[in-house]
Amino acid sequence: VAQARLLSAMGVLEQSYLFPDAPRYDPDDHFDRTKDNGMVPVLVPIMRRVDGLFAGGRYDRPIRDPAAPLGQPSADIPVPISATEPGAEAEKTAP
Repeated sequence: VAQARLLSAMGVLEQSYLFPDAPRYDPDDHFDRTKDNGMVPVLVPIMRRVDGLFAGGRYDRPIRDPAAPLGQPSADIPVPISATEPGAEAEKTAP
C-alpha cells in the first residue's frame, strides 16, 4: 500500500507506466460487446418495432423533478367535533 501511495504521489500510478504492454480499456468497445447480452435474437427487434408503432417512435420524455411532491395536494375535509368539548363548533376543518 505504501508503494502505491508513493507512486501516486509521484504521478506514475497509471497503467501505461506499470504495464506498458497491457491493452488499454476502451469503454466504447466494451459497450459494443455487451449491449446485446441477454437478447433473444429474433424476438427483441420485433418487439422494439411494435413498440415504436404504438409509441410513435422515439420521443423525449419529460424530466421530472425528484424533489417535487408525488401526490395531489390534500383537501380540507370537515371533521365533526363532539358537543361535549368546551368551545366546540358545529364543524371544524382538519389541518
